[in-house]
Amino acid sequence: MAARGMAAMCTTVRNFTRRKVLHRDPVWARSRLQQAVGLMFRRPEGECLVFVFAPARKDALHMWFVHAPIDIVVLDAMGGAIALKERLRPWGSWNPHVVCSTVIELPAGALPAPGRSEGVWRWHHYLRFLLFNVASALLVMLLILLALRLAGLRAF
Repeated sequence: MAARGMAAMCTTVRNFTRRKVLHRDPVWARSRLQQAVGLMFRRPEGECLVFVFAPARKDALHMWFVHAPIDIVVLDAMGGAIALKERLRPWGSWNPHVVCSTVIELPAGALPAPGRSEGVWRWHHYLRFLLFNVASALLVMLLILLALRLAGLRAF
């Protein structure tokens, strides 16, 4: 579905966490002009647009002259989702406040239901990760001390 001189690539946009295909035929907007025009002045129903930024940057997104709501996924340089916006309305705007290398605009409803944004880390994910790593390090230290004690050596 290439439009306005945008080259269509034969790739698929997937959510690997949910093992779900989000779109089968995305359009890639690589130049500044393609990224500036985006989905303006047309109805984006069923269309997927991928913006690739090199170098990565922090940008606000707007929906001026776009006539239907869309879902947005913001990716980091490794391809991980760092921000999601569901059903961004026409004439609205959104600033994800993150440095991103790729933005994917999808048809409205392509993203998971509100409150179920898997693949994006929240504060409790970081806390669980930290606690697990601290507990693992303590367990390894205890095992080393036990092995030294059994060998008849003193650690301190």
